[in-house]
Amino acid sequence: MYAVATIRFLGISNTLPSEQYAIIAHSPDDTIHEGTVEGTHGGLSLDSLCVTVLQASFRDNDDEDDTAVCSILATMVLVTRPLSPSTIAGLTGLEVREVMSILQSIQSLVRLDQHVRPFHKLLSDVLTSPTRCADKRFYISPGRYHPEIALNCLKLMNEAPEDSFPPQTHTLDSDVEYPFGETALGYACTSWHIHLTEAREDFTVLIPTLRQFMEEKVTVWLKVFGTPGPPTLALNNTISWLREVCMGLFLNI
Repeated sequence: MYAVATIRFLGISNTLPSEQYAIIAHSPDDTIHEGTVEGTHGGLSLDSLCVTVLQASFRDNDDEDDTAVCSILATMVLVTRPLSPSTIAGLTGLEVREVMSILQSIQSLVRLDQHVRPFHKLLSDVLTSPTRCADKRFYISPGRYHPEIALNCLKLMNEAPEDSFPPQTHTLDSDVEYPFGETALGYACTSWHIHLTEAREDFTVLIPTLRQFMEEKVTVWLKVFGTPGPPTLALNNTISWLREVCMGLFLNI
């Protein structure tokens, strides 16, 4: 896996050859524990390669640029199914060209075609681990970014006119192929509650937007699915989440 990742980096990267060599040379040699956090050695070569590629790709970023990068990375690794660049743009509120520019900068780490996905599950593991992601600029805390994705989903549904909601389907199973899956609103309708129930940091920012959804859009959302089973489960999970993390702030639901 290390060899494959290195070859992809050398073949795709826009970095100068001398800089490419420096990046690879600073990655640890030991690959015994690839993809794991066990062991007492100082670093993991694949982990290090992932992080150093990100550092090289975004070394001139300011804080605003880093925010955009992390939003895209978080969406890529935390969504329930691979999404297109345009759908990621819709979920993050960024321009498609900005999303494409960022993803093209790290083509050695991602598969970039109709859908965006990490080249290897290792990237998701590294980015979401506080111990394995050596540069905290790129650490994707699930507890922090699930709320961000949930909030973006709820905003999309709250702002959408009723006639723009996707056509009726009969499932919330994220493993199936949706006829409306290539839109940000379609993804929001099927997956908002999954990200909501994973929210463990900064979750209070969700409450006003969730309240608006429950008061104004939940009936429209229920019509999209046309069956009481999965939506009832989603709403029950939402109620359980509110009771768990909000400590009674929403007891009147």
